[in-house]
Amino acid sequence: MIPDISKMEREFTSRRLSIYEGKSLAERLELHQWDAQLSAAIMPALASFEIVFRNRVHRLVGEFLGQNDWMVSPQAYRSLGSKEQKSIGDAVASAQNHLARSSTQELRDDHVIAASSLSLWTKIVSTYYRNSIWDSRGRSHRLGALFPNAAADLPALGQIHEELKEIRLLRNRVAHHESIAKRPDLLAKNHERIHRYLQWMSPDVAMLVALADTLPDVLDRGPAQLPDDWKSIG
Repeated sequence: MIPDISKMEREFTSRRLSIYEGKSLAERLELHQWDAQLSAAIMPALASFEIVFRNRVHRLVGEFLGQNDWMVSPQAYRSLGSKEQKSIGDAVASAQNHLARSSTQELRDDHVIAASSLSLWTKIVSTYYRNSIWDSRGRSHRLGALFPNAAADLPALGQIHEELKEIRLLRNRVAHHESIAKRPDLLAKNHERIHRYLQWMSPDVAMLVALADTLPDVLDRGPAQLPDDWKSIG
């Protein structure tokens, strides 16, 4: 049986496929599939980056606050900005709901970290906290501890925040099945950033991620072509 690709357009919706402007239906479907392949290819790096990054930031914020399990104690994190406090409160509520459904465990910081958004952690690594969490001594103190293997390559805090924000935006696009294929140059740039920050945080994890990293190959290969007999029916 040969599928009718015009029916696929109805399933994906023409509005969704219209992001691939100036293309035939077959080409738009090919790019849609390529988007999914690119998202799958970059997910191992994104997932490892997010887990390692938020855990390291959590530990260093705890050092600053003088309390390891600071996310379950509003008194501990009251010195953070109001938006960050709200994000933590939302994560606490989400973690509590999950625990209530699945177990009788006591709420811990690791539950809240898992329920938190990457946005929270990238906002904490910003110039707003330059003279508090990250200290005026910059790389010689906690910022250097966050990226211990950066050495002299460590950028200014403001640049780090902007680059982390770009990684977060990419992560959100992948998580919500949005297109990342329209700017392969930007995708490749953020892919390099993810690996660089992983290397700065943990060379061991960076090597592990590299073993499963297929993004360069998927980018080079480009979209897989639909069979010609499919196109004739569409």
